[in-house]
Amino acid sequence: TDEPLVVAKHQLRICSFNALKLRLSNPTGKAHGDDDDDENSVGYKGSAEGEQLTRKWLMLAAVMSSYDVIVMQEIPGRAELCDARMRVFHDMLHLATEPDRQWTAVHSLVSGKNGKTQGSGAEVHVAFVKSPLTIEKVYTWQSAGVAPSILLDYAPLQVLISDPNRPNFKLCLTSVHLPPSKPPERARQRDTQLNAILKGYWEEVRANWNLARTSKGKKDAGKAKDEVVHVISGDFNTFPGIVDADAEGTEIERYHLTRNDFVCTIPETAATSVGKMNFDNLLVD
Repeated sequence: TDEPLVVAKHQLRICSFNALKLRLSNPTGKAHGDDDDDENSVGYKGSAEGEQLTRKWLMLAAVMSSYDVIVMQEIPGRAELCDARMRVFHDMLHLATEPDRQWTAVHSLVSGKNGKTQGSGAEVHVAFVKSPLTIEKVYTWQSAGVAPSILLDYAPLQVLISDPNRPNFKLCLTSVHLPPSKPPERARQRDTQLNAILKGYWEEVRANWNLARTSKGKKDAGKAKDEVVHVISGDFNTFPGIVDADAEGTEIERYHLTRNDFVCTIPETAATSVGKMNFDNLLVD
């Protein structure tokens, strides 16, 4: 039989990547650390290893330049390092991007384990958005829930993005980096924080940006002036679509995605990390 004709009216490509400090080079030839691009490297001629790493980043940036929105997790929170690495990657993107397109970059407030804001482990999320898309609003989500609220490690970055070619369209994109799966205490904190994010998501975006929960149907959607697509992406340090089974064998979603109107888009069989784990994912409302 003939292949069905599928007409794509509009496509928007999102890339989510844990950049592991966004180390673009190794100018000192020493082991990488949070301070590998400090004043001590001024005047250093570089190393073969640093040049090789930079070339790999240039190739990666060329691939990423084909996307419309890029979010990255685990960027150093120290202002000098963050600004320098964002600027260099921004330039790399421009080298591979059409001359009539520009990239806009923003980052979250600094956050780490237990709300840490300084030193090693204090990080930011960054977002790069390609024109004609524009960033309307930026917000750092530091706690979820009420009485008591849950402090979020590596506080998520939320950006509200619009498209001048589609006046009624909005993309609400949230970048997350959940606590690691080990030790067990951190895994429990990860589960608590992820559940709090999903349970509190709709009240959060309504309170901050007055975005309606359009997934309830036409009745609610009719009250909203804009068509909003909600995406939560990043490093979950777990497969967010995991289901458990109770004593009777009935499957139970560990993170209650369905109840909170989200679906997991990358299956567990797809490895999204070097360790062959599915820790990075994109949830769509």
